[in-house]
Formats: sequence, structure tokens, C-alpha cells
Amino acid sequence: MLRKLLVALFLTISLLLLALPAMAGGAATVNLDEVPTDVRAGDPLHLTFIIRQHDVRPVDEIAGVGPLVPYLEARNPETGETLRVDAYKPEGAEVGHFAVDVTFPSAGTWEWQIYPEPFALINEFEPLAVQEAQAAAPVAAQVSGASATTLRALLGWGAALALVASLVLLFARRQTPRQPAPAPQR
Repeated sequence: MLRKLLVALFLTISLLLLALPAMAGGAATVNLDEVPTDVRAGDPLHLTFIIRQHDVRPVDEIAGVGPLVPYLEARNPETGETLRVDAYKPEGAEVGHFAVDVTFPSAGTWEWQIYPEPFALINEFEPLAVQEAQAAAPVAAQVSGASATTLRALLGWGAALALVASLVLLFARRQTPRQPAPAPQR
């Protein structure tokens, strides 16, 4: 009987010791501000996210421990490539907000997570489909969006300026007094 009591006491103490990190706030969730789409190999990807203790309170520091040191870790199981990129606290960011800039070196399905060190992670992200890098477009095809609008505006102003200059020259010629033709000499 004493033996059963000691075993029960040992198990209870063990379970309490295992639960202490959770009771002390040892778990956190990472919530992305925006889920990445159209990720291309070789192109930088800027991710922003918030870390919440127990999925409730935004946190970027643990009292008595120090600031969080989140990082992104990714692995391409097809190629065996791995990468780890430290996140950073953007200047002026609200409590719990972080960012990470990552460039995936190759196309494929990447397994990835953002770890909120020293917290234990309690959520996971879906694998990320990284597409092949885009081939460089010809220079003429690169003019688009705001560049094309600017180019059209410049061409329009250039044409208007050329028209005004032509009209000024035409009227200037008409305004010039004509010299009478010299009288024939006898």
C-alpha cells in the first residue's frame, strides 16, 4: 500500500513538473498577418506576424527571461535543403509584431515554421509551394503599370509641346513684316 502511495505521489509530482512551463506561459501561437501566395524561388519574401502568449496576449518579451528571438526554419524534403532566418522587430512595431525576410533557394514544397523562442510552438503552417523563378522579361515588356502611365504622359506632353512650338513658329513668320521688293533698276 505504501508502495502504491509513493508511486502515485511520484507520478503526480512528475506531471506537475511537466506542466510548469505551460502554467508559466511556456506556449505561444504565431499568427501571420497575410498568408504568402505566389512565392518564387530566388525572390525575397517579406512576412509579418504576431506572437500571442496562449493565443491571447501579444508578447515580445518574457519578464525575467528577456526578449523573444523568433526565427523561421524551412526544409525542402525533396532536395534536403534547409534554411533558418532570424526574425526582427520592425521599428515602431506594436507589441508582439515581428517580421522576417526570407528567400527560398529552389522551387518545391517547403515545410516551414516560425518558432517564437523561448516559447514552445503550438501551431503549424501548411507546406509552402515555391514556384520556379521567373525568367527575365525583355526590356520592352518590363515597362508596365506606373512606368507605362508615366511614359504615356511624357509622350502626350511632348506632342503638345511640339504642336505649340509649331504654332508659335507659324504665327511668328506671319507677323514678320515683308520687305517690299526692290524696284527694278534702269
